[in-house]
Amino acid sequence: PTFNGELNATVSKQWIRDLEKIFATLECTDEQKLNFVVYRLWGDATYWWERTEAKWESCGLDQTWDKFQKIVQLNAKAKHIIICAINSNEFNRVSSCVLTKEMWDKLQVTYEGTNQVKEDNISMLVHEYEMFTMQYNKDIKTMFTRFTNMTNASQAFDRVYTNSDMVRKILKCLPKAWMPKVTAIEEAKDLNTLPLEDLLGSLMTNELSILKRDDE
Repeated sequence: PTFNGELNATVSKQWIRDLEKIFATLECTDEQKLNFVVYRLWGDATYWWERTEAKWESCGLDQTWDKFQKIVQLNAKAKHIIICAINSNEFNRVSSCVLTKEMWDKLQVTYEGTNQVKEDNISMLVHEYEMFTMQYNKDIKTMFTRFTNMTNASQAFDRVYTNSDMVRKILKCLPKAWMPKVTAIEEAKDLNTLPLEDLLGSLMTNELSILKRDDE
């Protein structure tokens, strides 16, 4: 039986089983088994093995039949998982990739950009965070939604803000009319442990009280 690097993990598993049946009838050494299966590779699978073999040699790893079986099935399973998680347009971008890591790297560049693009995006998001303020005539909920979208975008680029950082930033971005409330919160609460959701609830409650007074 031959193997061309089929994405389906079931196909690669069946190929291994067929080979095991052959080896069961022959007295083959581990080296002979590996040489035989490498000879039966073709297409993408040949390229995959050349890359894998080179990596093993550079790392000083022994090439054995057992290791070969495991890595063939792991590579097929990983590729199958990625294929199941992407749409047809994304599949077209990575369908020519032989190694799972090549597929992953190409998808990562597609969505995150190169390292330079990633750094530029991070710088832009950091600047946006530093300059963030509550927009004129907008309510707390709208402000908080903008803030959450911004911090989530930063997190996608591995720029994570702590709860304490975000609590302080929210209090700092409020307009001057909110200063009495900000002072009250700072005096009554420990900003290092105050959950962001609790702060949101407190600000929204205060906002409703202000609106109610204005209506009276």
